[in-house]
Amino acid sequence: MQKRNPVTLLHVLSFAVIFLALYALSRVNYLLMHTLVEMFGIVVACSIFMIAWNARRFMTNGYFLFLGISLLYIGVFDLVHALAYKGMNVFPGTDANLPTQLWIASRYVTSLSFLAAFWFSRRALNPPAVLAGFATLAAFLLLAIRLRLFPDCYIEGSGLTTFKIASEYAISVFFAGSLILFRRMRREFDPTILALMVGAVVCSIVSELVFTLYIGVYDLFNVLGHFCKVISFYLIYKALIESALNKPYTLFFRQLAEKTRELERSNEELEQFASIVSHDLNAPLNTISVSAQILRERHAEKLDDRAKNYLENIVDGTMRMSQLIKSILSYARLSRQAGPVQQVSLDAALGAALMNLRSMLDACGGTVEACSLPRVRGSEVHLIQLFQNLIGNAVKYRRAEQLHIRISAEPVGPNGAGSASIWRIMVADNGMGIPPHLQERIFLPFERGEQADRSDSSGIGLAVCKKIVEQHGGSIAVDSEPGKGSRFIVTLPA
Repeated sequence: MQKRNPVTLLHVLSFAVIFLALYALSRVNYLLMHTLVEMFGIVVACSIFMIAWNARRFMTNGYFLFLGISLLYIGVFDLVHALAYKGMNVFPGTDANLPTQLWIASRYVTSLSFLAAFWFSRRALNPPAVLAGFATLAAFLLLAIRLRLFPDCYIEGSGLTTFKIASEYAISVFFAGSLILFRRMRREFDPTILALMVGAVVCSIVSELVFTLYIGVYDLFNVLGHFCKVISFYLIYKALIESALNKPYTLFFRQLAEKTRELERSNEELEQFASIVSHDLNAPLNTISVSAQILRERHAEKLDDRAKNYLENIVDGTMRMSQLIKSILSYARLSRQAGPVQQVSLDAALGAALMNLRSMLDACGGTVEACSLPRVRGSEVHLIQLFQNLIGNAVKYRRAEQLHIRISAEPVGPNGAGSASIWRIMVADNGMGIPPHLQERIFLPFERGEQADRSDSSGIGLAVCKKIVEQHGGSIAVDSEPGKGSRFIVTLPA
């Protein structure tokens, strides 16, 4: 699938029209134009903070959380800067030096935050501590400006001070450092988000360089510098707000998605390994089993009872190991053997399972009684296997009397037995039952309890049932009394 370009020709044309309108407005009312430009950046900064802060418990990438927190205070500095601008008359007795100082303080915080955020891309972050740290920094800078401890940045009549121009260059260097780190750590970011963030940083550098050229606070270079800032914040908006709303996994949970893909690749490799091991182990097992059977059949008269018993143990052991290998492979492949997710009739799934078990049931004389079962959403292949394993388990662990299995279903929901949100499926038998201390362990792989010596049991069947039910969003439990039978209770979403 081809990725859509986040910045199209339409965006460029739209910005051209907007900037022409803003420039025309600046010739009529510069303060209104400046306020609109600054308010755009403030809204974007505060919006990013709110998204990042409310998603902090789920975010796996500390870079965006740290940057989101810093943008709250960057927005505060920009708001005070806009209110303090020459001509606004919000802070009486001040001149153009105050907003310029606030601008420089804001840009230092912005550029250094972009750099510091990389430190947390792979490290744990304490959001309240970072929030308090930025609050302390903001209070310190504002107090320094208020007490005239912050260096002058603009002097009426002579223009920008050396400190202000040097600071713009220093801030540009900090932003350039972010570009270097973006390149080195590009695998940590979604390619589209990375391109947008790099574009935002480049526009910020251009903005800082342009701001070294103006003389008056209303002149053309000042206007161009603010326009570059608008583009920078728009790209940040595209990267952090639009992506957070439309594709949160590419922004906040990219590391989690990468780990999920790595886990899937690892599962594929393990499945391939299991297949190879299964084939390689079955070959010598078959050789041992066939050789032992031939020895037993052709040379039985030459063997004493002890030797015959040894041969029987060899044959039974190899058959049991072969069955165990097949069960392990089936369990490993369970998540990939499912058919398409669809509406499945449990009546039909039960019918298919009984068809597969017909010879086993006929051999033991067992009967199955079932009521009408519901339809659920899931994998038909897995639901057939679920019934097959539960009924087969009852056949294996039956008592001397005739086996009888009862299968029923009942709805469970917020309104009682009305419209179900969950179906409870029960498979009950009159078999041997399960001791209380084993009733929680029987769903673990290879857990056969007191029947560990049975050659027809691999200890995987009920573990497969548990995995199937959980993949369908349900649960499985057992209610059993030794000597009277067991009842397996399966819950599935309606």
